[in-house]
Amino acid sequence: SALGKRNVRGRSRGIDLDDWTAKYGKLPIKFSDIAIIFRDFASMQYASWKKIPENDRVVLIERVKDKFELDITRPSIKKYLNDCMARRYSNYMTQMSAHFKKCKTIEEARSKPFENVSLENWLWLCDHFSSGKIRSAAGSNNRKHVKYNHCGGSRVFQVLLGVQAAKIQTFQETHTHIKEGQRVWISETAHVQYDKMVEMHEQGIVAGGTPDENEIYDEVLEKKSKRRRNRRLSDEEIEELFALLATKDDKIKQCEDQVQQMKEDAASFRQNVLNQVLARNPNVAADLDTIQEDE
Repeated sequence: SALGKRNVRGRSRGIDLDDWTAKYGKLPIKFSDIAIIFRDFASMQYASWKKIPENDRVVLIERVKDKFELDITRPSIKKYLNDCMARRYSNYMTQMSAHFKKCKTIEEARSKPFENVSLENWLWLCDHFSSGKIRSAAGSNNRKHVKYNHCGGSRVFQVLLGVQAAKIQTFQETHTHIKEGQRVWISETAHVQYDKMVEMHEQGIVAGGTPDENEIYDEVLEKKSKRRRNRRLSDEEIEELFALLATKDDKIKQCEDQVQQMKEDAASFRQNVLNQVLARNPNVAADLDTIQEDE
């Protein structure tokens, strides 16, 4: 290597896997090479796995089947494979988006393609990441969770008031406006929530304590009781689960073969015992022959 340049590992080309499958056949193992399939064969000009045309998705899945023993006729196997591919595609898009965001301008981003991504795909991705449609969709999704707006403008409430604002008072100031000389609430929901805060605060004072406005504010607005999302499985957990499913059929087949062999051994043992008994007792053998002739 050149002076001062450190040797580093090049990109994986899956050669070891090709050599293994050529010698030993397909492997029911983890799908660590799916990322390579995406990188080398998938068109990255789609926002998500679902948006890739069905025909193109089938081609990618067939490439996975070239390396791994899969029975995609089973709905459970097909679903987990599809979920795994979707997860990998999403992760790859996230990595490229993070690379794009490091650039200060769109021109700089276009001149610095993500590693191992074709220029054609990267230019499309730059346009995709910089489009207002993505930011608009994110803002629209956030606004769906807002029950009502406030009247405080875009400035932070503490800056607006010039003090360390009390939560309950700030809530009133930012959710009401003056109309014809009277203070009017912007929504009945906000009014009810404010009354609830005041009631809880007064109850705390009557009880002889010092009520925490932050806790009252969070409790009334359900800041701490939002539904928690179920934890998503990591890539490693998904791969382990999929590997378990992929090998389950083989284990079941092995158990079935063992049971069948045990039945055959038991039948053979019974026949051997019967033969020994008949050999030692000719009269019993003669009686059996007579019974068989009568039948």
